[in-house]
Amino acid sequence: GLLFSSEWNIALLTGIAEYTILRTTNGETVSAEAAHSLEGVSALTVEDRLRGAQVTLTFEPATEVRIQPLQTASQSEGGFERVYQGLSFFPMWGFEPEAELVCSVTLTWDR
Repeated sequence: GLLFSSEWNIALLTGIAEYTILRTTNGETVSAEAAHSLEGVSALTVEDRLRGAQVTLTFEPATEVRIQPLQTASQSEGGFERVYQGLSFFPMWGFEPEAELVCSVTLTWDR
């Protein structure tokens, strides 16, 4: 079979758990500072406590989602530093070439 994926990026000030909360479909909290591969996901919610905002990505049908922190390198007087920029989400749906694939991602932003 084949795999269809799209990339969704959310800019955040930090991935530190005190300020950024990432919740899965079943309410489980996962680190926004580490990479994850989650199965059977129908929704992911990112709560940005610094901005007082919340973003929810809803996946139809439920699927595997890979999550990767976005980081850049910055040179300072002390050398190179990793700078946290946000999160990338990659929902992935498997399908057969002769079959029709109907899938969607819905983004909801609440402030």
